[in-house]
Amino acid sequence: MDGDVKTEELQNLAAVMILGASELTDELTDAEARSLIDSCLAQADAAVDGLVASHDPAELSPEDASEMIAERVAPVRRYMGAVNKLVGKRRRLTPAQMLAELDALQSVAEELPQPPSAPISDGAISLLAHWPTEGDSLGFVLALLHVFEPGAADRAQTPAGLSEMDAGDDR
Repeated sequence: MDGDVKTEELQNLAAVMILGASELTDELTDAEARSLIDSCLAQADAAVDGLVASHDPAELSPEDASEMIAERVAPVRRYMGAVNKLVGKRRRLTPAQMLAELDALQSVAEELPQPPSAPISDGAISLLAHWPTEGDSLGFVLALLHVFEPGAADRAQTPAGLSEMDAGDDR
């Protein structure tokens, strides 16, 4: 079997593990769930890329491939569940409780195939902990996903109005 076809099969299997998990988005609106799913599908693709980098997909049995993908997608599913639960209960949390939840979520995010490149800034954590609880949670979900995406900490270090390349230029 062609390695590209096998890689595509692995990507489909990883996607099914994300898309088939409605219990991991049951606290979210459709728009919130779509944002979380999109983020987690990108993470699932990274899990497949990691597997393909370490194993020749053409040499994996279907059982081994399925087991290895499930292992690598498990942290993504844990992250999905943690975000889902946090959004579902955030209106009932005090800022101190929210800080504890965000700290726990950061630990879960560090296990992702593409984890945040550095610890989340105190300012970002404080912003999320004090996010208004009235209205829908889409803005909160988008901010949360942005803070925990790969490279977010690096972008936070770039002053507004400068590109990442300009930030290192001392001219």
